[in-house]
Amino acid sequence: MASVVGAGLLVYAIATGNFMFAIIILMMGIILLISTLRHPNRVHVHITDLGIVFGDQFFDFEGMKDFSIIYNPPEVKMLYVDFQRLWQPLLTIDLHDIDPNAVREQLLPYVFENLEREEETLTDMVRRMYKL
Repeated sequence: MASVVGAGLLVYAIATGNFMFAIIILMMGIILLISTLRHPNRVHVHITDLGIVFGDQFFDFEGMKDFSIIYNPPEVKMLYVDFQRLWQPLLTIDLHDIDPNAVREQLLPYVFENLEREEETLTDMVRRMYKL
């Protein structure tokens, strides 16, 4: 469907002589094609006694405000970690095949659990729906 819309916009851009718009449509099409064909990188996450290792970054428990686990199988199994610093964004970790109860048990001695967050963020919902 996206390719049909893109082709239609490309024909419209050429018919109206708007070549800059045609170039932008072509660039968007190429970027969309590359991102669709590329498989996402898996990032290793480890929960230690001192904090969470996310890829090559370390987040200590002292800097964390709270965590929450959103569990609506089979589609949604997310861990959200909120930080005390305002400028630090919410850390979102997709749990895939990991037992959320085991993750919760490992985090509870160190970080407060936020039970008020019951749904995934809008960004994650859009990412999941459009498979971004």
